[in-house]
Order: sequence, then structure tokens, then C-alpha cells
Amino acid sequence: MRSLDHFVMPVADLTAARARYTSLGFTVANDARHPFGTENCCVFFMDSTFIEPLAIGNMSAYQAALVSGNAFVKGHFDYCERNGQEGFSHLVVKSFNAGDDHRVFSENAVSGGEILDFERSFMKADGTLGEVAFSLAFARAPASPDTTFFACQIVKALPGGRGSLINHANGALATNRVILSARLPKKYLAFFQVFLETQPDQIETGLKFETATGALHVISAQADDFGVAPPGEPGLKLQALVLQVADLKVTRQLLAKNNISVHDKMNRIIVPPALGQGGTLVFEE
Repeated sequence: MRSLDHFVMPVADLTAARARYTSLGFTVANDARHPFGTENCCVFFMDSTFIEPLAIGNMSAYQAALVSGNAFVKGHFDYCERNGQEGFSHLVVKSFNAGDDHRVFSENAVSGGEILDFERSFMKADGTLGEVAFSLAFARAPASPDTTFFACQIVKALPGGRGSLINHANGALATNRVILSARLPKKYLAFFQVFLETQPDQIETGLKFETATGALHVISAQADDFGVAPPGEPGLKLQALVLQVADLKVTRQLLAKNNISVHDKMNRIIVPPALGQGGTLVFEE
């Protein structure tokens, strides 16, 4: 069974993203830059999943990567061209061997591009720089230009773990589920069987896949449950990230104190998109 790894949320500006996620009660990591022109300020959770707010930090490097066929950058570019600079664009699972994943994706005709190997620097707690390295294998669902999927292998890990970055004032602990929409969810059964390496549960509104770190729901309706719009255009679309919190009352009080506009629905707190946030966030116990 696969594990969910992280969720890419395009944002127009990292300063706005840091302000927004801090106001939502998250601890936000230092800014980090990729060698292909994008930059992030991540939010990490106890189950090893994380949110990656993503912006363009170096336009010339970004454009060069786009021309060279960098699948990560192309996914970001395609999403922003169709949806604007804010949203929810990439769904990522963990990989033990990106080369093997690329081979499987290719053999099943769902490859989303060539493997991407890269290193980047990060700022340690003591102010010194370190290096981490990754290998990414991409998959592409049929007729789904708004969503990029890839498997991420950590080649060189962050030394010492993530420490206090997983402690959040809003009580967020882990990823409960990811919500995607599609007009015909069952059309994507074969794709997810390959990408997630598991079989689904059939649910009334579509498909549900369990992973080692949260579930993935592909729905055709149920908009009121998670604050997402019913699917309009064909294809899969990432709609909402549902996070587990320790105490929903504590989360609600913090959001109210920081004047965050929310919707309460079925013992969930739904935070609709806002500047610097990317996609819809949902909190539940």
C-alpha cells in the first residue's frame, strides 16, 4: 500500500502564503528554492505528510525548466494557465525507488514524463545550510490537465527530522483524506490502481482508496460535505485537503480569534481558498 506524501498548493507569493498559513495556526518552515525556479514554505505533519505552498521564485530558471520538459514545472504551469496562480495542483505519494515507479507507470501507459532528479539546500536550525535530494516519477491521469501526480523518493534525507515544525497551534496532526472530483469517478479506477497500488472501496459518490497515510476520495457529487464544487470540466480535479486535529474546539477558537472565514458542516470546519492558501482546507477530529 502506498503512503500519501505531500500536496502542492500553488500560490502567487510566498510572503502571503506564510502570513495566511500562520494565521490558520500552522507552523511554517523556512522558505526553500528549487533549482528549476520554484520556491516553497512547507507545513509538515506528524504522519510525515505535508503541504507545499509553491510559487515562482526565479522566472528565468522556471522558463528554462519548462522548455526542457521538466514535468514538475509543466504541471504547475498548466495548472496556473487554466486556473490562476492559486489552487491545488499536485498529489504526491512516497516512493522507495523512483526508477521502478517510472517503469511501472510507463508499462501501464500512465507516465507523466521523464524522471526528475534534483538537490536543493535548506536552512538548518543553527542557521547553516544543508542539502537534500529527491527523485520524482510522474504519472498522468487521462484527460486531466489540472492535476499532476508523482511518486517522490527521498535520496538524501533531512538530517535530524522535522523537530518542532510538526507542532501546530491549531492542533493539526495528520492527513485524513484528499478529495478529488470527476464527472465519472470509475473512469479513473485503473489509473489509481496503478498509481496507488491498491484496490478501492466503492462508495455511493464514487471511489475511495485507503493509503498508509490517509484516504483518497474521488467523488462526483457530495459538494456540501467538504465545501467543494461539483465537477464541471472533464477530468480529475484536486478539490480539498482534509486534516485531522486533536480538538476541533481549539481549532475553531483559534480561527475565530484570527478572523478566518469558515463554514461549519457535519462536525467539520471548512476553510475556503483565500490569498496565499491555495486550495480548500478542512479540519476534523
